[in-house]
Amino acid sequence: MESRPLLDRVHVLVVAADPNMRDAVEIILQEAGASVTRAASWASAVDWLSRVAVDVVLVFDWGLEMDAAAIAQALRALPVDRGGDTALVLLTYDGVPMSRAERIWAVQPTALDAMLETLRLAAGGAG
Repeated sequence: MESRPLLDRVHVLVVAADPNMRDAVEIILQEAGASVTRAASWASAVDWLSRVAVDVVLVFDWGLEMDAAAIAQALRALPVDRGGDTALVLLTYDGVPMSRAERIWAVQPTALDAMLETLRLAAGGAG
């Protein structure tokens, strides 16, 4: 029996200011089986969330107009039909606490396998 990719059927919205980061992460996530939508800013991410249903929002907070804590707060302030209850994975050095009850995870961007496993968990274990 052939195993499915780790992120099979998981749609990830990648939010990163750096276009090279968005390119690299998209390749990594697609190789892990995810479908990917990309945004260069938090404002662009909010626009995407109003049009596309995603399983997880993956945010690299350096270079964005808001820090990790503000992004988490802003996401939860959105109406549910605009992504307000979407799982959020923050790649940050800010030390934002995890909140599984609120479906918020914070990961230091040092290990690719930890990032992929966190995305799988955040998506509800799909894949």
